[in-house]
Amino acid sequence: MATPTEYRIDLKRTFYSDLATWALSFVIFIVVVIIAFISYGIVAKETFFKHLDVLIYPLLGFASIFLIALLIYGYNFWLLSTIRCSLDAQNLTFKGGIISRFEKVLPFKKIQHVIVSRTLTQRFFGLASVDIETAHQGPVVQRNGQYSQISNNNPFLKGLSLKDALSLRDALLAKILKTKGQGI
Repeated sequence: MATPTEYRIDLKRTFYSDLATWALSFVIFIVVVIIAFISYGIVAKETFFKHLDVLIYPLLGFASIFLIALLIYGYNFWLLSTIRCSLDAQNLTFKGGIISRFEKVLPFKKIQHVIVSRTLTQRFFGLASVDIETAHQGPVVQRNGQYSQISNNNPFLKGLSLKDALSLRDALLAKILKTKGQGI
């Protein structure tokens, strides 16, 4: 039996990519708040810096939201560091977890699509995400006469190097074709 091939997330570049996204969002938010305050006349342009007390409460609110988001991101980044993906002869396996551990074994015959995607910051840092779609898309509920999917349990790997993401996609597609060719 062949040893499984393991794929790991590039944590350093994922951190920098996410940090760049957060920093850009932060700068855009601050600029929009300042422009809104100036354009709506809350603070006159020429006396803007004399009336920073008007801005202190919105900025303190934003700072507290930012700190909470940073804690959540820290936990998610820690969780991301535990996730491992490996391929063996018949299955794709995901393992990880901090407080509670998980292991998801996905037979190749259940995989329908393998999608490699890249955001702007991921392209800058040479990263990619791999989304593996299966036949099971999660429960569907009816709300206000409309049917909608409430969750998506498909495996998703964020922060792989582009080389690893393409290698994983190619390996998965080859194993899927081999599995379907066996009539399983």
